[in-house]
This record gives sequence, structure tokens and C-alpha cells, in this order.
Amino acid sequence: MNPGEKLSLFFSRQGGNELSPVFVGCSPNLSISQRQKVETDSSIIGNFFTGGPSKQIAESRRGYENALVRAFGVMSRAKQEENKNVEPGALLRALASSPRFIDISAGIPRVVLISPFGLTDRMTWATARSAREAGFDLAAQAGVDFQRAEVHVIGSPAGASPHLRAFAEAFLLRSRGMLVGWRSDGVPQLLPPPTEVRVFGGEVQMDAVSAPVQVRVAADLQGNLVNSWIEVTAGRSLATPITGKAICKNADSCNVKGDGRSMGQAWNPDPGERPAFNSQFAWSGLRYFEMSFNNMSGSVRIWDPSAKIQIGDRQLDDFRFTVQRTDKQQF
Repeated sequence: MNPGEKLSLFFSRQGGNELSPVFVGCSPNLSISQRQKVETDSSIIGNFFTGGPSKQIAESRRGYENALVRAFGVMSRAKQEENKNVEPGALLRALASSPRFIDISAGIPRVVLISPFGLTDRMTWATARSAREAGFDLAAQAGVDFQRAEVHVIGSPAGASPHLRAFAEAFLLRSRGMLVGWRSDGVPQLLPPPTEVRVFGGEVQMDAVSAPVQVRVAADLQGNLVNSWIEVTAGRSLATPITGKAICKNADSCNVKGDGRSMGQAWNPDPGERPAFNSQFAWSGLRYFEMSFNNMSGSVRIWDPSAKIQIGDRQLDDFRFTVQRTDKQQF
């Protein structure tokens, strides 16, 4: 885990009544610079009584690990008291009844779901398209909100539908979550942490509506976008992940380019080599995102070489709009 990263463990019983918190704590790990500062600020007298920074760090880590072990023990014992077969829909009911289980005031969220992901009693589909359509529809009805989180799912059972991942991906997207990891067991490979996070807000013209839009640009040490999103509200709110690169001259001047892998096509129920464009998709299915910002303001362009945008009787090549920094907003 990253230095100081907050970890919350929740347990859902078989009936899926709610998510019960069993552990909340912050990682005792320190970055190199943080450790150097602690050692610099320590005193000889203080070290005599406490054993010094190294001993304190080791004790903090040991206490954190022991508390985690106890929490997993509580969950394991609770699981043993119940039947082995998870009731269909239990996870969905637990998520829906716990709307505040993700606290974005603590930072950009990432979620690990240890579950067979049996959200309903109908978990078989003839095609990936029908699975994705079912995922979108269920999410629209359920109203679960992952708060634009990076999501990893562990526990995909042997013998599950080959289209289960397609279903999960669509369900999570419509629930403002991005499926990043999918495993049957083991430890997920989390994305690198962002070193810079910037939030912007503005408006974009869509038909006769000036729609509010928010953008989160989060980049790791190598400039890769991680857990970055754009959300627009025009009748309904649609949040879409952005992948690509942020090339920065300094902390306040960057050019961001999406890689064109998905963006609006994430909403296509039948994604493939040939994109489809539809006004029901976020950004009509357009795949390319570009943004440049300097200090407190920026400009955004969303486009696709294979499509035009129809607004009333006008046909445009792209969406273009300006945004302003809104870092105090939680997004």
C-alpha cells in the first residue's frame, strides 16, 4: 500500500443486509522523504525514551498488521457460521444499502471486491453484448455509486459464464467504477498511485443544453493517467474513465492526451474494432480526449476521426469547451 493510504475493510453477510465495517486504518508505511524528515526531527533525548524512529515505525507497522489479521479472523469466523453458497443478489443488496461505504474525502478511492459477483439469479448470457446490456440496465436500477473508483474483483468462480466480466465491467461503469482487475484468487495488482491530482469544472454545449462537466486528471510518476475521469450531466450523469498521458512542463502547465482506446466507446454494448456512435453513449461514443491547462484554466477537445457531431442543424468535428480549476471540490 502507499504511504498513509487509508484502508477500510467491510464484510457482507450472506443475506446481503449491509456492509459492516471491521477495520479502518491508515498504512504506517513512509516514503523515503517522510522517513528522512522523521529521522531529522528526532532528538537524542526522545530517541532514548522511544527507541528512535526505526523502532517506532516498526512498532506501528506491527500493530497495523496485527489489527488486520484480527479483522480477517472476524470475517473468516463469520463466513464459517454461514452456508458456503452465497445467496444470489446478496452483494448487490449490501452495496445498495450502504451508499456511503466509499469516503472520497479520504482521497481517490480504489475498491477490492472479494466476491463471485453473483448480483442476480440470472447470470448467464448468450453473448458479451447481452451481458453488457444487462449490466448497464441493472446498474441503472440499483443506484450503486462507486464514486469514480478503480475496482478490482477477486473470486470469479470456475464454471461462471464466459461473459461475466463483460457484465461486471458494464455494471461498474454505470455505477461510476472502472474495472481494472479481474481474478479468481490471489492478490490484485493495483495501479500506481497518482502523484498529482487536479480537478476542473465547466460547461459544454450539447444540443440546446449547456451541460455541467467535471474532469479529474490524476497522473503517476511516469505521466500515465490513473483513475482519471470526465463526468457530464445532460439529463443524466455519465462518468467515463480517461486513459492516456499527461505531459507537464511544471505542476501548473500540462498537456493531456487520451490514448483513444475507449473513452465514449466504453458505453458501447458491443465494443470491437469498428466503433459505433450513438447519442445515448457518453460523448456519443467519441474516443479521443485532449486537454491543455495552465495554472487555473484549461481547454478540452473531445473528438473522433470516424465521426461527426450533430447539434441541431449543425454538424461539428468535436466538442470544445473551457474549464477552471476546482480543487476544493471532492470529485
